[in-house]
Amino acid sequence: GMAAAVEEEKAAEEAPGKKKKKTKTVVREVVHYQLTSRVVSPTHIRSRVVMLLKKLVQHRKNLEEQKRYMERQRKLEEMRRKAREQAEKERAARINDPAAKAFQAGNYRAAIKEWTKTLQEKPTHPVTLFNRGVAFMHIREYARAMVDFQKALSVLPHNPTIRAALEKTKQLLHKEQMLKQHFSSAHEHATLSGVQG
Repeated sequence: GMAAAVEEEKAAEEAPGKKKKKTKTVVREVVHYQLTSRVVSPTHIRSRVVMLLKKLVQHRKNLEEQKRYMERQRKLEEMRRKAREQAEKERAARINDPAAKAFQAGNYRAAIKEWTKTLQEKPTHPVTLFNRGVAFMHIREYARAMVDFQKALSVLPHNPTIRAALEKTKQLLHKEQMLKQHFSSAHEHATLSGVQG
């Protein structure tokens, strides 16, 4: 340590003949002291090692996070691809769908017949139920349309299109019932007038 270096210096002063050798020793001692005590103390080495280990762990975490992110992206892309394929299949099916063709041609009863066949195989298919409901609306079969929309809504409870269609049907059904009541009472009145007359 430092004490040893000081001792060496004293010895050098006392013996002038050995001065050169002693100076070298002192320099070596001081360098050694600086190396061990200040520049790289065991604590310093330990903290450096700990820091490097932390960096390594963080790097590994970053790599793992990157790998997970890439995996998520790959899965998302795969899902998107499948969704695109499915949409394409459905579009192709719609083009060749006799019910859709009949509906577009304004032949609603034929469309209803086709969708009823489909619903025998898949009774709760919401799209088919919705489509048949719309066809029923076109031929003013509001009560039957309402049943289809309610069934479709039980499968897709948060679908705004089905909900809106159901509300519209309820309104039309109510209007129709009001008109029927009005006409039947008017008809009754006319008949009574006829009897009285």
